[in-house]
Amino acid sequence: MADLRLYLLRHAKSDWSDPAQDDHDRVLNERGRKAAQRLARYIRDEKIHPDLVLCSTAARTRETLSYLQKAVPRSTKIRFEDDLYLAEPDGILALVRATPVAYVSLMVIGHNPGLQQLTTELADRAFVDKFPTGALAELAFKSTEWAKIGTDRGSLLRYVTPRGLENQV
Repeated sequence: MADLRLYLLRHAKSDWSDPAQDDHDRVLNERGRKAAQRLARYIRDEKIHPDLVLCSTAARTRETLSYLQKAVPRSTKIRFEDDLYLAEPDGILALVRATPVAYVSLMVIGHNPGLQQLTTELADRAFVDKFPTGALAELAFKSTEWAKIGTDRGSLLRYVTPRGLENQV
């Protein structure tokens, strides 16, 4: 059986033009929409095909996902999780570990600092000092069960940011 693949994606840049707006309801700003488009092209071109996407219910994560849905196969299952909104690393890991074994590749779309901290905990090597909006990390685990993720570190296969993709066609 293939290694499990975990994609951790921080939502693209959100709009702070209305400081009174509820944080959960913030959508992407123009820069965030452009970054989400670049990420979608990258995901399509690199043939990143998650079997399941777990997405925070926040407006900015849902909007980021709306761009990615055009890049992933139609067979990709999508589940919105209230518990991913501003989740701590342990909370994210609990959702990952609860993933059925039928899914070999999983993408989590969420928030910082939880995603950065979880990536740091799970990666077999140091990768960055920060996890900016739109950052995507891919980890591979030599396991057939999501429930065992975290007992061994995963191989960090890629780490990309929208800024790093700016010059790609």
